[in-house]
Amino acid sequence: MQNTERFDRTNSFNAMMRSCRFGMEELADKAACCDSWQDKVLYYSTLNGYLFGFFSSVDNQRAKEIFNENQRFINSIEERGVHSCESTCKCQELDSYLYDAYGDLIENFVAAHERDVRIDEALDYIREHLDSDLRTDQLAEMVHMSRSHFCRLFRQQTGDCLKCHIRNLRMEKAKKLLENPNNSIESVSWQCGFNSHAYFSATFRKYTNMTPCHYRAMSAASSFLKLKEA
Repeated sequence: MQNTERFDRTNSFNAMMRSCRFGMEELADKAACCDSWQDKVLYYSTLNGYLFGFFSSVDNQRAKEIFNENQRFINSIEERGVHSCESTCKCQELDSYLYDAYGDLIENFVAAHERDVRIDEALDYIREHLDSDLRTDQLAEMVHMSRSHFCRLFRQQTGDCLKCHIRNLRMEKAKKLLENPNNSIESVSWQCGFNSHAYFSATFRKYTNMTPCHYRAMSAASSFLKLKEA
C-alpha cells in the first residue's frame, strides 16, 4: 500500500512538472517571437506570475523571493527605456535571465522532491522494522546519502531528529500492543526493538508518564467503560 501511495505521489508530481514546463515554455516561446520590446516584457511579467503561482503552493517564501527578484529585474530594464538599436540586446538579456532563474528553480525543486522520496523510503523501512536495530548509518546508506545529509533532510521533512522519531513510533506501537492482554510486556518490548525490558519500561514511562502495567490497566478500564456505555 505504501509503495502504491509513493508511486501515486510520484506520478502526480511528474504530471505537475509537465504542466509547469509546458506553461513556462509556451509563454517563453511567445515572448521570444515578439518584435515589440514592450510585449516581450509583458509576456515575461506574465511568466513570472505564472511560476510564482505554481511554486508558492510548494514553498511560498522562496517563491516570493524569486518572484520579487525577477520582477525587479524586469522593471529595471523597462524603466531604462530601450532605443531601437538596443532592443535586440535587451531582449536577449531578459531571455537569458529568466530562463536561467526559472530553469534553476525547477531543477532545485525536482532535486528536493527526489530527496523527499528517499526520506519516504527510509520512513517506510523504519515503520516496517521497528523490532530491529535501526542505525543511522544503515538507513543513510540504504537511501544513498551521507549520514549528515540524511539526518539534516530527515529532520527537515519530519520535524524530528531520527532518534526521536524512531522512539515515538516504537512507543505508539507499544501502546497498541499493550492494549491486547495476550501480549506480555516482555514480548511488547522485543516487538518494539528493545533488548532490555527495564530500558523499555523506563522509556515508556518517560513517553507516557505511566508504566506499561499502568497503561495496560488504564486501557482495559477505558475499553470496559466504552462497552458498558454501548
